[in-house]
Amino acid sequence: MINNKLPKLWHGADYNPDQWLDCPDVLKADIEYMKKAKCNVMSIGIFSWSILEPVEGVFNFEWLDGVIDSLYKNGIYTILATPSGARPPWLGINYPEVNRMDGAGNRYEYNFRHNHCYSSPVYREKVHIIDEKLAERYAHHPGVIMWHISNEMDTNAPYDCLCPLCRENFRAWLKKTYKDIDTLNKFWWNGFWSHKYSDFSQIQPPNLQGEEHSVGLKLAWKRFKSDLLVDFYREEVKTVKKYNPDLPVTTNIMNTFEIDYYKLCKHVDIVSWDNYPNWYSKNDNCEIAVETAFYHSLYNAMKPDKPFMMMESSPSATNWQPAAKLRPCGFHLMSSMQAVAHGSNTVQFFQWRKSRGQLEQFHGAAIGHDGTDKTRIFHEVENVGKALEQLVQIQDTLSHNDVAFLFDYDCAWTLDIIEGFRNFEKRKGFETTLFKNLGALWHLNAGVDIIGTEDIVSGGIALARYKVVVAPMMYILRRGLVEKIEEFVQDGGVFVSTYCTGIVDEENLCWQGKDYYPLGNVLGILYEETDALYDIHENTVEMFGKEYRATRYCELSHLNGAEALGTYKTDFYAGMPAFTVNHFGNGKAYYIAAELEEEGLIKAYGEALKPVLPKEKIPDTPRGVNVQWRYGTDGEAYAFVINYTETPQNISLPYDFDILYGDLTCGTIDKYGVCVLKLK
Repeated sequence: MINNKLPKLWHGADYNPDQWLDCPDVLKADIEYMKKAKCNVMSIGIFSWSILEPVEGVFNFEWLDGVIDSLYKNGIYTILATPSGARPPWLGINYPEVNRMDGAGNRYEYNFRHNHCYSSPVYREKVHIIDEKLAERYAHHPGVIMWHISNEMDTNAPYDCLCPLCRENFRAWLKKTYKDIDTLNKFWWNGFWSHKYSDFSQIQPPNLQGEEHSVGLKLAWKRFKSDLLVDFYREEVKTVKKYNPDLPVTTNIMNTFEIDYYKLCKHVDIVSWDNYPNWYSKNDNCEIAVETAFYHSLYNAMKPDKPFMMMESSPSATNWQPAAKLRPCGFHLMSSMQAVAHGSNTVQFFQWRKSRGQLEQFHGAAIGHDGTDKTRIFHEVENVGKALEQLVQIQDTLSHNDVAFLFDYDCAWTLDIIEGFRNFEKRKGFETTLFKNLGALWHLNAGVDIIGTEDIVSGGIALARYKVVVAPMMYILRRGLVEKIEEFVQDGGVFVSTYCTGIVDEENLCWQGKDYYPLGNVLGILYEETDALYDIHENTVEMFGKEYRATRYCELSHLNGAEALGTYKTDFYAGMPAFTVNHFGNGKAYYIAAELEEEGLIKAYGEALKPVLPKEKIPDTPRGVNVQWRYGTDGEAYAFVINYTETPQNISLPYDFDILYGDLTCGTIDKYGVCVLKLK
């Protein structure tokens, strides 16, 4: 008998049985291996369009019927994909307009999986047809539990489409956004370099054959491309939802800043993402763990009332990374449990069985080219499945945190476009700043929700639910955000700001006159200028009786009500404030003016967080051992303790707990160890 109740925690992989249709024994063997590894969900059909519709209008679903039925009969469910992420050759060849075009008017030939024009009515029509065929057939199949819409949707892979359709859509988007040409000229500051337009028809997308230096144009183009992709995605959702509105939809997003995922994820039922940390690429895996924690926290907070999904990961080597580094025993479990600790209810990986050929034939998989379950990696996958079975009671818990970490895709886009600060560094080092500030919080075991500033301004997210709000390098300060921050601090909250925050409004226009630095009131400072350092330069900040290195950015400001907790030691701004606190109403606002080394940042954030977070939220653990929390609706709390280092670590946690999973023998957690504790 099949248990029709859905699995509690999902474990599975991308499965591509269409690559093995001439090997009928493969599916039978795979199902037995899946059950042994405690897998209960498989993602199917992601790149199957050329098999499902080998010739235009000729459909082949029999093989897919057999796969879904066989999996379901064995207690394994299907996440069924729409195949729009990689179209068949006949589509790109018979209908050239679906292929992208460059700025010189050259149409690309059929190539690469993402080379399709999101504006093309023909492409949208063909996607609609295949989606509808799939939905008619499978939307009510008891084994299909979710739609996987497209795959790794991206606006820029491998290049922009600049065809006439996209140009016209761009102009229509501009008209809708700015209403009239005078408003556009004002917001883009087009008096500079005689760039004033007299009509929307004069505007062309930024490209190498045309305009490449207009900041307003390039920022608008980024926003347009993101909105166009969201519109394309929504059309696919509309098609499949017509046949079963209750069947949830997702799309696997990535760790890129090319799309405003806050907007996209308003239209998914469950947020999912593809997690491929480049472990061992740096001297310290803690850096990689922090970067990964950023994306887990970002996507977890996009639907805070639901667990997210880790749709893809690698159980071993990732073949397209600079080095396909094998991971030691226990590493796959550690990396998988990091996602669960941050709020995921799934561990999915790519791929179940290694391909025999093509680009990902050496990508990690549960079943290798030997075709057996006798490998080390299979046992690593099996151990994850067993761990998820033991953690079933966390299924209804969520990762809700006391720290809000502000993030804005427009900041990433604009810092990539403007000239100033550190032009030799991608996005002026925006990601570096994000990761370093998050790293300080991570080492303090302070969990964060990474939230969008547009949602705060619109009222979609209330800052009052948090105790601390952090704004690292928030270059764009949206109109209305400052009032929200001031109200938050006035009511007793703690606000932490850094260099390069609040410099421009949402149209990249510098604040002027008495409002030239809108955060100055709550921070109690007068901002003057920013020193962007070359890598060969550094400064020193003295605070709390100790000196710390400062690199990359040193901002210059004057006290205007704030108290200096740290000052610069060298250069012409020696003695000026580098770390300040301002009492504002019932709360406090801190300002970190320089990029401090790790120890200094931890000290600064420890000072800011100490009065507002109870001790159990920031337990002392050795460097490289991190604690994340998940909470249930009845007050139950679970601590995930993970050791990201290569040596066993001694820990002392200041509360009573039961060990739900793992081992803490004599207070020691093994290398790459995972221990889940239930607070008594």
